[in-house]
Amino acid sequence: MKRRKSKKSGQAPSLFALDIGTRSVVGMLGHLHERRLVIDHAAMIFHESRAMFDGQIHDIDKVAQVIDQVKQQLEKKSKQTLSEVTIAAAGRALQTVTLEWEAQLDELQAVTQAQVHQLELEALQQAQYKLQEDLQEDTRYFCVGHSVIHYAIDGAVVTNPAGHHGRRIKVHLIATFLPKMVVDSLYTAVSKAGLEVVYMTLEPIAAIEVAVPENARLLNIALVDVGAGTSDMAITRDGTIIAYGMSAVAGDEITELLAKEEMLDFDGAEQLKCRLNMEESHYYTDIFGFQQEKSTPELLKQIQPAIQVVAGEIAAGILEKNGKKPSAVFLIGGGSQIPGLPQALGQQLELPPERVAVRHIGQITDLEYNASLDLGPEGVTPIGILKKALVARQKDFFEVEVNGRQVRMFQTRRLCIKDALAAVQYDPQQLVPRRGESVDVTVNGQSMRLYGEYGEAAVIFLNGQTANLESEIHQGDKIMIQPATSGKSRRALMKEVVPSEMTCQVEGIKRPLIVNMTLNGQQVDRSDILLNQGDAIGYDTLYTVEDFCGFYQLTGNAADFRVNGLPATGKTTLQTGDFLEIIKRASDTMSANASEAKPVKAADPLLNERNIEKIKPPAASSSENPKVTTEADIMRFNIQYNGAPLTIETEKKNLVFIDLFDYVDFDRSDVQGKLVLTHNGRPAEYTAAVNSGDDIWVYWDQETYAASSGKKGSENDAGNLTKNKH
Repeated sequence: MKRRKSKKSGQAPSLFALDIGTRSVVGMLGHLHERRLVIDHAAMIFHESRAMFDGQIHDIDKVAQVIDQVKQQLEKKSKQTLSEVTIAAAGRALQTVTLEWEAQLDELQAVTQAQVHQLELEALQQAQYKLQEDLQEDTRYFCVGHSVIHYAIDGAVVTNPAGHHGRRIKVHLIATFLPKMVVDSLYTAVSKAGLEVVYMTLEPIAAIEVAVPENARLLNIALVDVGAGTSDMAITRDGTIIAYGMSAVAGDEITELLAKEEMLDFDGAEQLKCRLNMEESHYYTDIFGFQQEKSTPELLKQIQPAIQVVAGEIAAGILEKNGKKPSAVFLIGGGSQIPGLPQALGQQLELPPERVAVRHIGQITDLEYNASLDLGPEGVTPIGILKKALVARQKDFFEVEVNGRQVRMFQTRRLCIKDALAAVQYDPQQLVPRRGESVDVTVNGQSMRLYGEYGEAAVIFLNGQTANLESEIHQGDKIMIQPATSGKSRRALMKEVVPSEMTCQVEGIKRPLIVNMTLNGQQVDRSDILLNQGDAIGYDTLYTVEDFCGFYQLTGNAADFRVNGLPATGKTTLQTGDFLEIIKRASDTMSANASEAKPVKAADPLLNERNIEKIKPPAASSSENPKVTTEADIMRFNIQYNGAPLTIETEKKNLVFIDLFDYVDFDRSDVQGKLVLTHNGRPAEYTAAVNSGDDIWVYWDQETYAASSGKKGSENDAGNLTKNKH
């Protein structure tokens, strides 16, 4: 520290700072010179009456008068007109709220970043409601900062919920609020004194700027500003303020006890208290007019109970906010000069005496001031306000406009649009698109919700340009929000909840697997019916071959089945698109002659050319009402099979690929290579229709089979066609 007269020539413009306290108003003029803070002039005037209580203005006009007196003194000393000022709000007015807030999610949609922002805004609003409820007051607050502790999806903690799916999302956060009235009253009082606020911060932030060395801010330190009515606390850790607090007892507690013990009025007791750290003997006149003389030790003994009360309350406040004793305590403010207070506080916190220290302006680094400046620890905060304003690149408080509404923001960090929306209590529901009206129905007794469409998300503009909730904001920015919209209501058809398209094909006819459809108890035969809220839908599903044949009365018990060409039983499950074959047993459905009919093997084009072979359908059984088959009932399909012409005669109106194996001799169970099935030059599908003129190949590819298994096969194996590519 260096004391000297500041230079007049080449001096940078001075900045005016005010510390508006409960007992007094301190004003300073200063400037920066080669990175050092120079105090040019200072003035301090006490309030003549109690215009402020606990750091909050109660009589704006009286406070404005004192501010004006300080301004006039500094104008006289500096010979300049003052029109702009920097100020600070008391930290004692800050309130901290910890809150968990939960919202419901759409399980079908991944969580978006917009939903995360919406959740935070809702949580901040709820934190403010909780604060007002706890304090039982209707005070409006600035949110001066918040930190997310963690998020959770369905109870599981996640770092970033975006992209996750779940039913519920939760945020756990801590938010700090400053009463709007505190800021507004300061602005009004200053304005009445003819000054404009160009910079505003918080008193604890300003005090830490100069009272706590930068290299010590990483430590867990408690800074206590012991004033007249309150002791304001700020706890630092890892370079930032982690908590604010206040004790409702301070210097006045000691003054009142001294007045009671020595029969003095309050002002006389206050003057006597302030001399305790400067004189050994004290002469004063009590309220009866008698002259009194006492030593400092005698007076300290009398006020020791009050000192212990103040120390105990401060210690309790520190422990409550910090959760444990801090590494050190720095005391500032006029009340910190009371002899014995630092020692009593150290004992309460179980800290060594050297860990509790009073900070004087003489201990501030890079500070130059006039030797006649008569300020002690009470000068730390105004010096901090001045330095903070001089070195700050931007205001701690600035104004922006949200949908035409002015809002004042407190900037201790990077601020973005979502912070401005929180400040004006913008409804977060207006940011996220909403679904149109859904339709709730029951399907076979189970509740089902058919969701409406999503609307359009909110459109955010910053100074006329498209922006988002994370866009950074600055002084004078204009924010416009076009609210999100609701989507179209759901128009749901019955077929959306009933899989009526499920069918199984039998004897060339597609038959539904979904039957007995009902709507609100009434039978319906179509599924394109518009559903209404609360409708009850019912239907039955034919799950098995047995169910299917029984419902459609297709056969008795004396039958064999194939599904997609494979042997099946009555218990075989059917899927949509399946082909069911019902094969009546020979004893019941065929005559002896018919039973002799066997599938005919088609000509092998690799051996020789043959004439077209005709395959006739089996003769009808002579038992139980034999059906007479006429020539007109016979369908003929002329195809190319493995390169040779083949005619299939059948009573079936339609023929599909899988049916071929009933008419050709090809044993699929005797694997002799890779099975190749082609239909008109393309890989065959079992359910594809076969028409006259189609070209069909069915053979074992031994080349591929041998390459993969090491086997070799004959090109012409008995009963099956085996083939190498030719």
